[in-house]
Amino acid sequence: MVTPKGGGKQARDALTTARAFLKRGWKPVPVPHREKRPIGDRWQKQQITTANVAQHFDGQCMNIGVQLGHASGGLTDVDLDCEEAILLAQDLLPATDAIFGRDSKPCSHWLYVTDLCDTEQKAVIRYSEPKVLAGDLNNPAVLVELRIGAGDKGAHTVAPGSMHPNGEQISWEYEGEPAQVSGNHLKKRVGYLAAAALLVRHYPNAGSRHEAALVLGGVLARMLEMDADDIKRFVSAIADVAGDEEWEERGRSAAGAVDLLKRGQPTPGLPRMREVWGYEVADTVTAWLNIVGDHGASVSDADAERIDALAKLDPMEYDRQLKVAARQLGVRTKTLEREVAKRREELAPANTEMAFLQAPAPWAEPVDGDPLLTEICEVLRRHIILSESCCVAIALWCLHSHAHDAARHSPILFVSSPTKRCGKTNLLSTISMIVPKPLSATNVTPATIFRAIDRWRPTMLIDEMDTFISDKSELRGVLNSGHTRSQAYVIRCVGEDSLPKQFSTWTPKVFAAIGSMHPTLEDRSIMINLKRKLPSEEVSRIPKDRNAYLELQRKCARWGNDHLEALRKANPELPEMNDRARDNWEPLLAIAEACGGDWPARARDAALRLSGIDEDETLGIQLLQDLQWLFSLNNCEQLGHGLSSGDIATTLAQMEDRPWPEFSHGKPVTPRAIAKLLKPWKIFPKQVKVRGGKWGPNGYEPRQFKGVFRRYLPEAPQEASEVQNQ
Repeated sequence: MVTPKGGGKQARDALTTARAFLKRGWKPVPVPHREKRPIGDRWQKQQITTANVAQHFDGQCMNIGVQLGHASGGLTDVDLDCEEAILLAQDLLPATDAIFGRDSKPCSHWLYVTDLCDTEQKAVIRYSEPKVLAGDLNNPAVLVELRIGAGDKGAHTVAPGSMHPNGEQISWEYEGEPAQVSGNHLKKRVGYLAAAALLVRHYPNAGSRHEAALVLGGVLARMLEMDADDIKRFVSAIADVAGDEEWEERGRSAAGAVDLLKRGQPTPGLPRMREVWGYEVADTVTAWLNIVGDHGASVSDADAERIDALAKLDPMEYDRQLKVAARQLGVRTKTLEREVAKRREELAPANTEMAFLQAPAPWAEPVDGDPLLTEICEVLRRHIILSESCCVAIALWCLHSHAHDAARHSPILFVSSPTKRCGKTNLLSTISMIVPKPLSATNVTPATIFRAIDRWRPTMLIDEMDTFISDKSELRGVLNSGHTRSQAYVIRCVGEDSLPKQFSTWTPKVFAAIGSMHPTLEDRSIMINLKRKLPSEEVSRIPKDRNAYLELQRKCARWGNDHLEALRKANPELPEMNDRARDNWEPLLAIAEACGGDWPARARDAALRLSGIDEDETLGIQLLQDLQWLFSLNNCEQLGHGLSSGDIATTLAQMEDRPWPEFSHGKPVTPRAIAKLLKPWKIFPKQVKVRGGKWGPNGYEPRQFKGVFRRYLPEAPQEASEVQNQ
């Protein structure tokens, strides 16, 4: 379209474009070729009409602009000057069918028709990154411009059909009609967009992103009264553009602040936002969002006393008095709720985020992983009698809890013992002083555990698991769901309208129990088996001071923060184990390789010793193993006969080291129970030939199991002669 010299095609096109603009009610503005500033000092006063347009676009090679504001029927241009704003615009700006840009900045100009030229005094409202943050005190980066055209100076935008000073063609992305929107609404949305772009530019490191989202959600809900859907959309968009893999989860977590406010619970405000995001970012964002200061209007002493009294009420009494108090104070209920929430935060700051659930401040200097793991092992052995393999696994897992966001799988650390007084509780207490945000419990329900995880992202340490989980399939399902990051969610209906909501179950977990747990939980675990210490073995008592190992905890936090990206990309060498065991050990082996020294070899050895042997997974697998042995023992395949269900049940009931003698309420396994266990594999009893070639009662033949044996029992059974000689 553009020729660099003479008055050829571009001049004719500029004239054609100018006439097209006039037909749309837009005033065209002559602009020199590859420039932005209009021709002449009084271009705002020029009267360009259909009759004289050819005099202004007279054959010279030139650009074309459009005067904004009254001259073009209220035309307004949102100029996106940074990549972050361009990426966010689709989610945060009102839709319009008139968008243009250039190759390096596509969709960087969004056109609207508004009444801003009647309500604003400025020609252009500019949103620039604060000088201190931009690093250039003389030329702060412009993020977004709202080009209105109000006032005497006016404003224009260089339109499609022109060439940018850098040589790029300016062209339409969508050449439709600009959307007509309220000026106040557009101004508010542009402020949101600029604030979001600034937050993307200063998005926190991985270790503090969850807290940053919670704080941002609290500010938006509490100070801007934004609803849950808008908060979710706003925060999710920021996290997505910032490259946060958990952008959806950030939005959901932030939106939870609305529920907290409805329940009269405290939410973070501007002071906390300044701590997490920094003063310059927090103050600039709140200004662009048009948020009044965190303390709002001044409160009289009498009002303060009433607010203080309301803040101390229990939830039931608070609900009874809220509306009456709002009428007496002459304020809206929402305003009073906000003031009460702030006062509650002041009275009990620990309620905002439990003090013991605050993430540790990372160590000031980089930390070497090799001596760090050695120090963790020394602390563990100081208080617990552990084998080498268990100590290595626990040390790696503790470091994994500080780099949890880098992992694809979250193995449970399951601590078991054959009886009481073997050190399980002491081990959990020691681990709690090393891991981030420990949350200990000795009994949990499904609802409490997924809500605690979704809100706080703690390291869960649950003792006495054997006392309450055996018959709770729902709780097992919640705990199982937290193993794989992409599946670590449960859905529950919440609120008065019972709307479905997704809750995260992704967090590090340590369990302790006497004996074993359900196979599905053990399958997702790294098993640590403890024994009662000998009289000759000595350990130190657990320190009473919870901060006894704070320095070690902070060093772990620093190491985890520094190695998050490397661990995300890690592909450690895995030993030969089953697929689930490899998933469990992958994050720990990645940490071992990142720490160097002899840790990779020690970690692989520990993996093989603790998880290399595939334990009997379920009763069904145990039954398949025993049937394979029985068929081999009786030479069923070679002789072409099977075994009756009754004979199988009788033989199984004589195996003292297996579950069959006391299978159900102390009674031996029955043919019916055997059939039920085999049903998932589509294997059913039928009439079979027994020894001697005679047809006998219902039973099973080896050929029914060939495919199942190959798939689930890869190792060949022992020969019958070998079994008999044992």
